[in-house]
Amino acid sequence: MRIVFGLLILSVASIGRASAIDSTEKLSFRDSVREHYLTRGAWHYNYFTQRYRDEIDSALALDPTDAYLWQQRGMPYFKQMKYEVGMPYIDSAVKYDADHWLDYRAFLKCIFQKDYRGALEDFEAAKVLHPHAGVMDHEYAFYEGICYLQLCQYDSAERCFQLTLAHDRAHTPSWEHYLHDFYLGITLHEEGRSDSALRCFDRAIARYPNFSDAKYWKAKTLSDLHNTDSILPLLYSTRNDLENGYTINEDNAIYEQYPYQIRLSHVTGWIASLESARKPE
Repeated sequence: MRIVFGLLILSVASIGRASAIDSTEKLSFRDSVREHYLTRGAWHYNYFTQRYRDEIDSALALDPTDAYLWQQRGMPYFKQMKYEVGMPYIDSAVKYDADHWLDYRAFLKCIFQKDYRGALEDFEAAKVLHPHAGVMDHEYAFYEGICYLQLCQYDSAERCFQLTLAHDRAHTPSWEHYLHDFYLGITLHEEGRSDSALRCFDRAIARYPNFSDAKYWKAKTLSDLHNTDSILPLLYSTRNDLENGYTINEDNAIYEQYPYQIRLSHVTGWIASLESARKPE
């Protein structure tokens, strides 16, 4: 099978190598490499295995300017939290096709690598290529808001989340993404604007009734307002939802903790503290 494929490579080389092939032939060659080393190769193996990496390395040896191959080579490292190993591959994907992969790199820097300033730089450049676009189901402004939130630049974070919500209302008037209100609520909570934060958390919970993270941060905000009577019941509900797997349900949340996403220990520890305080001496 590899001997037959080798004949294909020799036939391409005889024309004068890749730089001399016209665009139609080059596309056919690229598709052939992907078919052989991805469809019938790497994708048959778990992408954390050496066999997966070897197949893509063989493909890159034949077509080193294929940005998609570089992305496929680097992506698994991010899902193993090996960011410094994975990023050079993603950089190569951007080098050969920034139009397609620049905003993806910005997303990885924001959610995985926690390189918030680097992510903001990439998103600024991506907006030049694709104004008003998005990546991974959210507008660029949403991820920019997370970056500013994590950099404690709350005014800029609020502006970004408000822009994202305005976009939701303009395009889907009857629906807003629960995370957009959640992170706006977090930003307002950090600014000490508790009443406004509560309204955001309530809107998020209305659209995602089992949203444990929003319930927890709503309880935190109620605590700031010294509204203690409703905190413990809310935390019981939070614990139940979290134990049943209801949390931020973005696709990549199975690999990476999102900012302000809670852990069960946060909830159970607070419940234990409140229950202890209620016990008679």
